[in-house]
Amino acid sequence: MEDLERSIEELQNILYRAKKLVNRIKLENSSWISLGVDNEDVKSAMEILKEIEGNLASLSTAIMKMPSEMADDERKTALLNDGINLAFSDLSAIYDDVKHIRKEIESGREQRRNIKHLDSHFMLFENHCLRVKKHLDTIR
Repeated sequence: MEDLERSIEELQNILYRAKKLVNRIKLENSSWISLGVDNEDVKSAMEILKEIEGNLASLSTAIMKMPSEMADDERKTALLNDGINLAFSDLSAIYDDVKHIRKEIESGREQRRNIKHLDSHFMLFENHCLRVKKHLDTIR
């Protein structure tokens, strides 16, 4: 149970840092006529994404180790697993968005479309993480 609590807390901290980065990227992009993101932003994004990926894996492992008396409701645990799977899917889409932004930086092209995709995928990711937390709260 301690692993689960720690994973949730770490995920919330990482999401806060990621949200700050996404907001800054959106602001820079709108201020610099769609060319405000640089390689340093991409590097930071990739580092945060790797942290999130590791944390989601830890959370998933902690969920699997939940005592059976806490996870006896199969419907609730299925919803929890679905939420984790959706979060991993969102994370994959975010990785793709960051890779596309990197390509746009290298070619000197506009980044607006990919930044909109990044923002949309990140909002989905946040929502799915929130849903996972709510499901965990009902199980614990």
